[in-house]
Amino acid sequence: MTERRDKRTGADAYLAEQDLARIRERWKPVFSSVCARFDAPMHDPCATLGQYVMRFQKEKAAVFADAVMAVGEERAHKALDGMLDNLLPPSLLQLTVLLVTDDLPSSGSIYTTDDDDSDGSDDDDGNGIATSQQSPSPAPPRTYLEPVSQNEVEAVDYIFRYEPFGPGWFVLRCGHGTGVPATTFKSHPLRSARRAAGSPVTGPPGLRHFNDTLCVYHDHARTYTEQSMMVAFAQRVVDEDGEDVTDEWAEEANEHLQEKLARDAAKAAKRAKRRVPRPESSRPLHKPPRGAGGLFIKREQDEGAI
Repeated sequence: MTERRDKRTGADAYLAEQDLARIRERWKPVFSSVCARFDAPMHDPCATLGQYVMRFQKEKAAVFADAVMAVGEERAHKALDGMLDNLLPPSLLQLTVLLVTDDLPSSGSIYTTDDDDSDGSDDDDGNGIATSQQSPSPAPPRTYLEPVSQNEVEAVDYIFRYEPFGPGWFVLRCGHGTGVPATTFKSHPLRSARRAAGSPVTGPPGLRHFNDTLCVYHDHARTYTEQSMMVAFAQRVVDEDGEDVTDEWAEEANEHLQEKLARDAAKAAKRAKRRVPRPESSRPLHKPPRGAGGLFIKREQDEGAI
């Protein structure tokens, strides 16, 4: 009995491992494509960061050498080794924390802030009104995204804010970096359009596009949520100095887009009107043959007189 149970346990473990292997095989290309997509935009920033890290390490070593000269090598190591092991610029420390974080994003917001639990007590503000003492939630951090110039998106893309990404203005594009013109959105990609009574319910245009199997410029092995779609395809709109565009500029750019769309629609309506065939009643009953001229008209008149 014990031997049979051990065999069954081993078989179950083998099947479980095979199942996990199939899951890994299924999702490995998807994760690899995410790495490949971010490799190019991260190359230059990482090269610059690498140069700063090397300079930082050299200067840190130089200061430690001064300490050795002042107090001796043994005493310097005993006093400073523990401190130097954890000595990093705060910005670099934040990056290393992000790189070693085990938690993957949940189905909620990318950045979630847990407020301190209230103890249920209310404080009197002096006017006999009890007010809850809750500290305001900190603003979400500024998320790094691939930048796109304001000159490229003005009157082309709808520009919008996205609170989980912190301050700034963003566009959503499919196909950028593939060598083909990017698919752009002319209305807010995260909001469903208003629909007439009785028409079918439609979701936000961004999710409709990225979860549609017709476009060949994005991955179809997954069903995108708003969050995963924004992480993969959103771009930050920046000015000539690489800074976030102003609110005023973004609002004016969206106005210019709507004006352009209205002009294009008016031109399309005029072209369509010119292509509409005339009704039969407005056409001539007899069309003279080429070169007949007035002879054809005279002959018709003669025949009518018979």
